[in-house]
Amino acid sequence: MIRAGVLVVAAVWVLPAAASGGAHVVDDAAVEIVGTCHLESWVSRTGRQGVLVNSAPACTFRILPRIEFGGALQREWLRGEDARTLAGPSIKLLLAAPSHGPSLALVGTAAIDTRSGAIATASVIAPVTFTLSGRTRLNLNAGWTRNGRRDAAFYGAQVEHAVNETLAVMVEAYRLGGATGVQSGLRWTPKPGRIDVDLLVARETNLPPRFTFGLTVRT
Repeated sequence: MIRAGVLVVAAVWVLPAAASGGAHVVDDAAVEIVGTCHLESWVSRTGRQGVLVNSAPACTFRILPRIEFGGALQREWLRGEDARTLAGPSIKLLLAAPSHGPSLALVGTAAIDTRSGAIATASVIAPVTFTLSGRTRLNLNAGWTRNGRRDAAFYGAQVEHAVNETLAVMVEAYRLGGATGVQSGLRWTPKPGRIDVDLLVARETNLPPRFTFGLTVRT
């Protein structure tokens, strides 16, 4: 059952660094700041069952301010199985960002198994972001994922709240196929805001808790 938990994360493993993103499972509708690039990295451990390490760069260019281009390199060590490496591109299109009302985006990802060359995962996710107050946002996701030849629906919800200018808290719940998970954590963003540090804990169907440390750096 450990693989089911890893697949929940792998289905949405390329996420923006703005507010949500990083090792968060549920995405927000924002793209990276125009003219800025970031590198999201995190390591997750699920008891004695498995370790996942992810590195994901992405940029939003001034000539295409509504599109975030990215990619990811991911390494998995699962108990009782050979380690595998996944690599692939991602693209995020901001469809609507009104000054009042929800924002909407569309995120597409794909990854190959570098050992076999076969497509390992793919996903198309639609994030919607509602601003509930000056410090609180609600993010909703719905979409489709593929792992190998298996298709599954994905959906989730997340609430994030800025405690102050440098600290935020987050709680999210999500479902991928028959697997359900919840995750919560803290994000520290010291001024001038070019670095995010995430500390997260998650629990998924029939799995021990998963602990994650994440670091995002913007340039």
